[in-house]
Amino acid sequence: MLQSEELLRRLELGPGIGAFRRPNGWIPVTDFGTVPVALPPGRAVLRSDRRAANEPLAAEATAWVPHPPE
Repeated sequence: MLQSEELLRRLELGPGIGAFRRPNGWIPVTDFGTVPVALPPGRAVLRSDRRAANEPLAAEATAWVPHPPE
């Protein structure tokens, strides 16, 4: 069962970065590159790179950042 509308809005955060804004209040961000990148504003709640919530996202890692629901 879906918890929100099935909608993705692509965010342009730079080369090698996959990021989408979901209407349910989440922005999943994946760094497909080889260097760390800044995350969108907010505090990452879940990360695959084990860094602190406010640090840049490591290469080849994913983070989920909350945003106000649309």
